Amino acid sequence: MLGAAQWKWLEQELLGKKSVIKLVSSGVQVLPPTNKDRPAEEYCAYDGEDGTFVRSTMDMEEDGPEAEGTKYEGWGEMPAERARLLRIAQKSINTGQAEHVIFLTGDQHWAELQAK
Repeated sequence: MLGAAQWKWLEQELLGKKSVIKLVSSGVQVLPPTNKDRPAEEYCAYDGEDGTFVRSTMDMEEDGPEAEGTKYEGWGEMPAERARLLRIAQKSINTGQAEHVIFLTGDQHWAELQAK
């Protein structure tokens, strides 16, 4: 989803500067998990049963019927990158760099407000 330079910049912004609110904007949704209705092999990020795709979906502990994910484009299609983004956001809060991290996301199909 992001290149090395983009990850570096994002980490510097979220972890290197103190503020009350961090606002992260994305053209696709961040919080919905990987859609489990679709076989893992159909995702472009799928890298085998022992790869980062499967490990990342398991590490996020988003199993069960309430974690069905979105059928639209989203960070959930690349669960390792989504997990990395959410870990950085959480670290920003845990280290006192932000009180809140807000994701402003969506696409032309759908808009919603979610909290995690």
